[in-house]
Amino acid sequence: MAKYWRISFGQFSKDFPNSAKIKSKARRSKKYQAECFRIKKDLRRDLDEEIFSQAFENAMK
Repeated sequence: MAKYWRISFGQFSKDFPNSAKIKSKARRSKKYQAECFRIKKDLRRDLDEEIFSQAFENAMK
């Protein structure tokens, strides 16, 4: 989960270098983790790449 966050956030930082979301990295990271576990609970399945990508998208809205 953390590996996916680091890779995705790095790519987001390159794609949107002037975004204010980059400065709130810690808050976004916590939101991402909470989203991962919420989606996992709703779908009742193990964590996987699909859940990680959906959680990252929701956290960066």
